[in-house]
Amino acid sequence: MMRHANRYVLLAGVILGLLFLGGSASAASRSTSSFPFTKTTLTHTGVERLIAHGERLRLTSKIAEKTEVRLFVYGRALDRGGQRPVQDPNEKVYISPNTHVIFDHPGVQWVTLHVNGAYRDALLRAGTITEGYFYAGYKLIHNA
Repeated sequence: MMRHANRYVLLAGVILGLLFLGGSASAASRSTSSFPFTKTTLTHTGVERLIAHGERLRLTSKIAEKTEVRLFVYGRALDRGGQRPVQDPNEKVYISPNTHVIFDHPGVQWVTLHVNGAYRDALLRAGTITEGYFYAGYKLIHNA
């Protein structure tokens, strides 16, 4: 009888865990992911905040390794901002320096990425943009 009760407790725990993960995924619905890129849509106010303070990211790794993280926007955003003509409007243009993050052991690290000065004016003029994060390695990346 007790063995059966443990199964139901375990099943209830798994269901609650899945519901919790679904809730947190819907809370972060403003971003979408397709490995190794994570995308977020920013309004003009979000772009101003990005330029002023950078983007703070929480990186989680299950293994010890080195990874690279960069911000990108699509060429059409820079085109709207008057930066430069882009051959393909869907081309990813990296707007931050390449940042190396070293995980000495599995765990969490925080990193702040800043926009290169060459792209700041164009991004401000572009209005609403889709920014993204490129990361190499087997990481889960979370916007903070």
